[in-house]
Amino acid sequence: LMQPGPTCSRARTAPRLSEGAPFLKKPMPAFAAPPTPDAAAWPATAAALRAALQDEQAAYAYYSAALAAFGSYAPWPALHQACGQRIQSLAAALAALGQPAGIAPMTAPIAPPRLGAGWRASIERAMNGCIASAGLYQRLQTAPVSNAAARLFQRAQSDLLTRHLPALQRAWQAAAD
Repeated sequence: LMQPGPTCSRARTAPRLSEGAPFLKKPMPAFAAPPTPDAAAWPATAAALRAALQDEQAAYAYYSAALAAFGSYAPWPALHQACGQRIQSLAAALAALGQPAGIAPMTAPIAPPRLGAGWRASIERAMNGCIASAGLYQRLQTAPVSNAAARLFQRAQSDLLTRHLPALQRAWQAAAD
């Protein structure tokens, strides 16, 4: 900046580099702490993650039963693997909140899956479950949860509607032909 003098009426000057800038004097942390949901959203976030985890565990049990009954024919292996990955993501999100990833003791245990009476009926049941899970994720997105949980629910819902439901529909159509 300009120094005050006969041609300049401004008295303000910039700090000299030898003095050091004031923002450089404070020690900076080596890394930022991970963001945490605000206190009001924490219980709702944990409850929503538990609901999603229970739904995914039920779907995983169904896909496991379908693999055992029908073998490794499409779409069962891909659905089984993707469901396992969503379970891991939900469990990690619960762990980030300091919560155990198991099903809460107050929730009902998962009933053994009942497959449909044959290949096509089992696919129909899986399609209905996929649509119901997408609806659950839609409701969980609008609940008062943390932004990270809402993004996780949005990704899961998108995955169900854009990848898994079309794969089930193709398998159902191929069974009809």
